[in-house]
Amino acid sequence: MYVLSKRSLRVLIVGEFLLAVLSLIVGIASEGSLPEPLREFERSRAEGEMTTFDWVILGVVIPVLIAGLVAYVGLLLFWRPARGIYLATTVVAGLISPFLGPEVATGPAGALEDLSCIVTGVLLAVLYFSPVSELYDRRSSAA
Repeated sequence: MYVLSKRSLRVLIVGEFLLAVLSLIVGIASEGSLPEPLREFERSRAEGEMTTFDWVILGVVIPVLIAGLVAYVGLLLFWRPARGIYLATTVVAGLISPFLGPEVATGPAGALEDLSCIVTGVLLAVLYFSPVSELYDRRSSAA
């Protein structure tokens, strides 16, 4: 039976993070290739006034992003609470995404976002259902 090494786990963690960041970068960089009506829609959303609901969502998103960054670093260092923080931020992000409104993305940006979601699922499965989970179950640091 193949057991994922610490190095392979770290590659998976960094890869998932880089895919998420790359999907954002590609999305921003490729906005110009969208048809004019979709570019106009994106501009109107960016220039619109922030509603109270938008501020509430922002008040949730920012702490989730910070907690997510803490989770990534913690996962790389095999910090025991990092696994739970990563799971919680993934669940909260999934729960708030329907409230973010319609999203316009180019094909490459959407594909990278989808791939990032798949790798997130793989990472969660590895963290909780493989022998690697023991690295986070121990009280002492295993790095």
